[in-house]
Amino acid sequence: MRDNQAYFTGFPDRLDERIRAVEKAFHEAWLALLPEARRASARSLVLALFPRLSAIWKSTWYSGEQAVNARKDLRVCSPEHFGTYFRFSAPDTRVSQRELREFLRQGSSVDALVSVLRSAAQAKLQGGVSKTQSYLDELRFVDGFAPGTPENILRALYAVADEMYPRPWDDAFVRYYWRLFWLVEYLLEKMA
Repeated sequence: MRDNQAYFTGFPDRLDERIRAVEKAFHEAWLALLPEARRASARSLVLALFPRLSAIWKSTWYSGEQAVNARKDLRVCSPEHFGTYFRFSAPDTRVSQRELREFLRQGSSVDALVSVLRSAAQAKLQGGVSKTQSYLDELRFVDGFAPGTPENILRALYAVADEMYPRPWDDAFVRYYWRLFWLVEYLLEKMA
């Protein structure tokens, strides 16, 4: 599984018949390697863990909402979280759930949120990306903010937005800008 993530993760809304045939052959091949007595239970298990296989074996399709929920729930079928299930520790490519919870616990204090975001702008994750980018991504999948937290996050973002990405205008800045835009839009929806 670990070496064939593309065959397990994601929620296709439709699969081209050629792709479906290739993926079905792949899954049938590894399933055939198992003892006969274990095949049915192994198939049921991977169907429960990886909804993508429903498109292969059951012709069941999913909407984008399931993908968002899988990511938010940290499920193994989410491409963003798949690798975490095959490591002894969480990868240093994203803000940890513990860090995100701590950030949200400080939601009643704009100054505390500003401090965290300033620190995040200086901290580099694997690949040289700042933690800020990860915060901008992960906060868009938070449900159930404490009262006042979305407003305070917006105030904190307003206070430090220019400091969070001190580079010149380039492709990376455009991606940062859109992440910031999407988060602001999401927070405004949560305030309504």
